[in-house]
Amino acid sequence: MSQFSDDCKYEAWAHEVYQVPFLEKHSWEILERHEPYDHRGDYLVKLSDGRNCNVEFKAERRYYGNLAFEHWSDVGKNPGWITTSKADVLVYLLGGDTDSPKNVIMKMQQAVAWFLEHGQQDKYSQYLKQPYANANQSNQTAFYAYPIKVLAKQGLWMREYTLEPKGPGPS
Repeated sequence: MSQFSDDCKYEAWAHEVYQVPFLEKHSWEILERHEPYDHRGDYLVKLSDGRNCNVEFKAERRYYGNLAFEHWSDVGKNPGWITTSKADVLVYLLGGDTDSPKNVIMKMQQAVAWFLEHGQQDKYSQYLKQPYANANQSNQTAFYAYPIKVLAKQGLWMREYTLEPKGPGPS
């Protein structure tokens, strides 16, 4: 099985054991599950105040103190989600396989606008991870791994929620 397949399997598990219960706990009703790679995100939900919004989920097995913003899904060919997403809210699971998982919630369009205007400046070049590909992945993904503290200092709206650990997900 490829790394991409493993990552998809893990993300599906994380949706079921972390993200859907998280939404329900906060009285966000799932109205629709969008198709994979839909620019609107993963779900259309109704918030507790009655408004509808599109939610994009991301999941990381470990916690490094960063949020990875995918700049290119395939360098020079397919832009990454941070430049194409039309979701309203980003819910980013960090440390899903650890004893202290958490969700970081951001306003997606604020994050997209910040990235397009500021996130690629030279002062952030240290956070750019070089494009990579391997035997199981022919596309070259490029992303910025911004420390959460750096993003918070930029005035991006964020909230963090500690979650109940669910043990390691599928590999």
